[in-house]
Amino acid sequence: MGSTNRRADAALIGAMQRFASGIAFDERPMPAIDSEAIDFRAASELFAPFRKLSKRGLATLHLTTTHQGHEVPTAGGVLLFGRDRPTHSPDAWIQAARFRGIDTATIVDHVDLKGPLVCAIDLAVTFVEKHSLRGAAIGRLRRQDR
Repeated sequence: MGSTNRRADAALIGAMQRFASGIAFDERPMPAIDSEAIDFRAASELFAPFRKLSKRGLATLHLTTTHQGHEVPTAGGVLLFGRDRPTHSPDAWIQAARFRGIDTATIVDHVDLKGPLVCAIDLAVTFVEKHSLRGAAIGRLRRQDR
């Protein structure tokens, strides 16, 4: 690591193997669950304005993958469209808050967005828009003060 030598622990070896194989975290297969864990209806509705989604399209989008001869969801597929995402990724949710003043002592409003992450992003932006007290033009991810 850098200019030093040290023994690699199991976590570092695993990370190096994943990096060397070119598989990103979200493309990692989740063999303990089957491909039906992906909410195909929700994914189809999201992609409807752009294209008609087929079951085969889930693999094209890396929402599912073949693992030991079986179609299984990927970590990204479960994060975005998992039917039981909180069981498989309990820490994947958004928490937003508005505070009084410049410190975090008094919470004026807060929201825990634990639904599908695709929807949670829109709800998080809506929360920010709701609490923007200055005149501003708010884009999807950036604000321009007026």
